[in-house]
Parts: sequence; structure tokens; C-alpha cells
Amino acid sequence: MRPFPFNLTGPEFLVFFAVFGYGVAIFPLVRRRWQGADAGSALPRITDPIQIATLRGGYKEAVRILVVSLVDRGFVEQDGKTLTAVPKDAGYLKHPLEIAVFKYFKTGKHPSGVFQNSAVSIAGYAVEASLESLGLRVTRAQRLNQCLLSIGVFGGVAVLRIALSGPPFLFLVLEVVLLIFVAAWVSQQGMSARGARLLSQLRELFARLKARAPRIGRGAQGQEVALLAAVFGSSALPPAFAGTLRMLRPPANSNSGCGSGGCGGGGGCGGGCGGGCGG
Repeated sequence: MRPFPFNLTGPEFLVFFAVFGYGVAIFPLVRRRWQGADAGSALPRITDPIQIATLRGGYKEAVRILVVSLVDRGFVEQDGKTLTAVPKDAGYLKHPLEIAVFKYFKTGKHPSGVFQNSAVSIAGYAVEASLESLGLRVTRAQRLNQCLLSIGVFGGVAVLRIALSGPPFLFLVLEVVLLIFVAAWVSQQGMSARGARLLSQLRELFARLKARAPRIGRGAQGQEVALLAAVFGSSALPPAFAGTLRMLRPPANSNSGCGSGGCGGGGGCGGGCGGGCGG
């Protein structure tokens, strides 16, 4: 007699496999958000919107915030359906990622391509590495290994089921594909438990800023716009900034997948695990 769960009927096994596979795929995220969450350890002091946004969603999230900030500060302006760098003194730009994003918009290329630009990527990964050294984010290598291990576990169970039972197995293959996307999304969530605790403190600290968000317009003084988006996400920005964010989406006829964010802020829905795990 076959051992559980291979003794289940087809529909019963599909239900079991969906629950089992989802648990396997999501486990690395649950583990990294709870492991090492020592409430007694001191947290670093971070006030830079670029670092905060990268902590929350990786360097691509920081790029989105930077584009909004550069437009708000007049370094980049809308030119028809694209964004163009304004010829003005770039000496006010200090951060390497900020400079790389500004230089990209001098090329005249579509705004959505900023995420794949090599100079932007190099500067962005450097920010991620600095946060990893502080224990605020899990390294890309660790996330890649966890993603591949998850796929190996639920993929191995699926292969064994197919080997034992044979066709039809179309629905099982579809479940495996969906679970690969879940594992790829999990691999994009790089914030550690220590980082989550810091972000929670930052959200408490800037709660008043979020309450004033509807009254913040373009050209706001200081770093209010950048801080608001960095801490709470671009969805917290007033509607006046929605147009700039929409321009960062790939053009309608693009083959780059379901958007610049991919399956979890990555490089496109079609990337699967190869383009998503640890990306």
C-alpha cells in the first residue's frame, strides 16, 4: 500500500499538494521574519529615504521613490510620455543611486528601463549590501538557496506522484508553476526580523507625516515626499504623484511581463525562479 499522501485520489492529492506546497514556499519568509528578532538588541539609526525604501522593498523600490523625489525637486520633468533629466546643477545629488537614476533619464529611454540599467543596479545592490551587513536584510545568496530548496521539495513530491500514478497530471503541473511564482515572490522579500522591527519603529516615528499626506503637494519642502513614500510605500503618496509612478510601468506593447515589479518587485512575471529567486 502506498504511504500517505500518495495513496490519496487525484482531487484529494491536488488539495493536499496546494496546501503543502504553499506552506513550503512561504516557510522561508516566515522564518526570516521571526528568526533573530531579538527585541533587546540595539537597532541602527537610519534616516536616509533611499536606505529605508531599500529596506522595505529592495533597491527597485528605492528607485521608484527616487524618481518621484527627482521630479518633485525639479531634476526630472515629464516630457510627453517619458521623463527627461533637466539640465541643471546635479551637484546637489550626492547618493550614487540618486546620481545613477538622474543620469539614466538623460538617455531619453523609456522610464521603465531604469530598473534594469546597469549603473542603477550596481548602485542599488551596494545599498542592499550595506543593509545586509547591518543584519536588516537577508543576503541575495541566502534567498536564492532558500527559493531553490523550496522548489526542490514541492517539485520532488510532484515528480514522485507523477512517477507513481502517471497521467493525467496537467493540474498538478499547473500547481507547481503557480508555487514557483510564490517561491520567487518570497525570495524578493529580503527584509529580516531585525529590519522589520526597525521599519515598525520608523512607521511609529513618522505617523504624523502619514496623517498629513493628503495635504502634501508637489514641491514640498525638505524630504517629506521621499520619507513618506520610503516608510509607508508609494501608495501613501497623494494622487498628484500617481502620474509619475504610472510612467515607470512598461509600455503596453512591452514583452517584459506584468510590470517592472515582476512577481514581487523583480524582473517580470515570465522570469520564474531563474529571474525571481533572490533577485
